[in-house]
Amino acid sequence: MPKLVNTALYPCAVLKSGDDTIWRIVVPDLPGCDVTGATYWQTKELAYAATASWIADAHRTRRAIPPPSPMSNVIQFMGYEGWDLRWLSVVIDPPRG
Repeated sequence: MPKLVNTALYPCAVLKSGDDTIWRIVVPDLPGCDVTGATYWQTKELAYAATASWIADAHRTRRAIPPPSPMSNVIQFMGYEGWDLRWLSVVIDPPRG
């Protein structure tokens, strides 16, 4: 029987440069998860890697993993008004092994 994986949907803010040559994704709930790339898809993959690293480090150092904020908080209180807001599925289980 496959093991279930515990995931959470975190809001992320997406910004692209005017000429579409630089993309940036920020996961506001996870301090430091802020990546840039040449395309949206590359930047999204970098965001997945950054969040996985953040979660692994939190488990290793026994730091609390914050719950995802409501999308409305990201717009209203976190300063991302005008950014494209999306959800990023993040695995929050501790590493196996």
